[in-house]
Amino acid sequence: MRVVVHLPWLTLLAVACSVSGPDRGADPLARLDLARRQWQSSGVSEYELAMRRSCGECPPAAASAVVVSVSAGGIAVSLAGNGEPVDPPFAELYPDVDGLFELIENALVGGVADVQVDYDRDRGYPRSVSIDALPDAVDDEFGYVVDDLVIGRHAELRAELRAQRERWAAQRIEDYQLTLSRSCFCAPEGAGLVVLTVLDGEPVEWLYFLSGDPLEPEWQAVFPTVDGLFDFVEDAIDRGAETIEVTYDAELGLPTHVRVDYRQALADEEIAYEVEKILRIDSGEPSTPDRAVES
Repeated sequence: MRVVVHLPWLTLLAVACSVSGPDRGADPLARLDLARRQWQSSGVSEYELAMRRSCGECPPAAASAVVVSVSAGGIAVSLAGNGEPVDPPFAELYPDVDGLFELIENALVGGVADVQVDYDRDRGYPRSVSIDALPDAVDDEFGYVVDDLVIGRHAELRAELRAQRERWAAQRIEDYQLTLSRSCFCAPEGAGLVVLTVLDGEPVEWLYFLSGDPLEPEWQAVFPTVDGLFDFVEDAIDRGAETIEVTYDAELGLPTHVRVDYRQALADEEIAYEVEKILRIDSGEPSTPDRAVES
């Protein structure tokens, strides 16, 4: 569980400055080069960076506490408080470690008047960055503080997801009927047991299991196909969800149980799916399946 403590920027900067890194007496570009090589030699490729950005007079979205998730699939930025994604253009204001190094280098090479950086002693990544291009001006300075670096927390989950997605794809099941339940703290229409019919890989009908009534269009997307369940798990990994539980069918590879809790400290944002049954459609109109797992 990640706990982000909100302290004033100057206090956090002082805390970060207590962390030693490459020799502070060295030339700033030399320190940068040493720290960058130290980070590269660590071999870290998948990680989550809990960080905050401060700036002068800027909108709240440009100075938030976020989690930057870096993986083979790219970079995703989410709010540290609730896991909600940060959309462009604000997402671009929150760099990964390589982006922090590039920001520091551009400031130093460009002759920015005041650049203060402290690097982590073990891995070399920047723990705090403060840039003030015009010291006499007001509200032009900005900076970052890294609260936490979590390495490969979901690496195993991502590898398992990739393997099971390939197993499911190898089945070449394009026509099927999926009976699945969804639980959440949401309107009744977004929870319960639903029968989803999929033809040629595309959903064509959603029916509530007990009543047989069709779902309203605005609720159909929250009851996904098998591929949609895989996408849901991958999105949770990309967003740095604190709890992700997944069980896969041993034969077909599809997710049969998924539970995601984006932030354990918050209430009412947990979502779970249970696949009760998948029924292949060979020909004709499928009948509503019984509540039993069948492949």
